[in-house]
Amino acid sequence: MPELTDTTEKGLEAHITQHLCLVNAFEERHFSNYNRVDCVDEDLLLLFCKPHRKRKS
Repeated sequence: MPELTDTTEKGLEAHITQHLCLVNAFEERHFSNYNRVDCVDEDLLLLFCKPHRKRKS
């Protein structure tokens, strides 16, 4: 018998998150890392920007 997909909101969220992590190298993080006022994960933004920063002479 084929495996059934959990079509509840939690089940679909878990399925999508699993796919993003395994296929797209998405990093799942706890929601508390997300700044809801500025709509950004500040730690990941800084990690992304750090190698692109120009050095001052």
